Amino acid sequence: MGDYASAEELQRRALAIHRRVHGDEHPDVAKSQDLLAVILHTQGEWDAAERLYRQALQMRRKLLGNESREVGESLDHLGTMMYARGNHGEAEALFREALEGRRRALGELHPDVAMSANNLAITLSTLERFDEAEPLYRESLDINRKLFGEAHPAVA
Repeated sequence: MGDYASAEELQRRALAIHRRVHGDEHPDVAKSQDLLAVILHTQGEWDAAERLYRQALQMRRKLLGNESREVGESLDHLGTMMYARGNHGEAEALFREALEGRRRALGELHPDVAMSANNLAITLSTLERFDEAEPLYRESLDINRKLFGEAHPAVA
């Protein structure tokens, strides 16, 4: 609804509850950190968001393993932050890792795989590496067509 101040307040409360219930290292704590980072990122609080993204990623790697769906989510979120900051080299590495991990964890035909392929393709296009980007765009489009049909926003 666009009320980011309220969303931030509620997410900070949720994070505090998760820490109180689970301690400082738990998948729910990492998820709350990641969600708070998304809100902060959206509000332009990039330094704070980046710190939380990195903490959530580190915790998820430790607790869930590198090929978990949650690690892929954190890699994509941090990659988006790095892309926005103009750090396209780090964004590329994060998106590549997310795509490879998601393929292994989720298979080839999953919306998260399509998203990671598209994110990597956008980054490669920005770096003017169009020959590398095109097959990833096509992969993302093909996955979304198979999953959702032609009349879907992901295909458009």
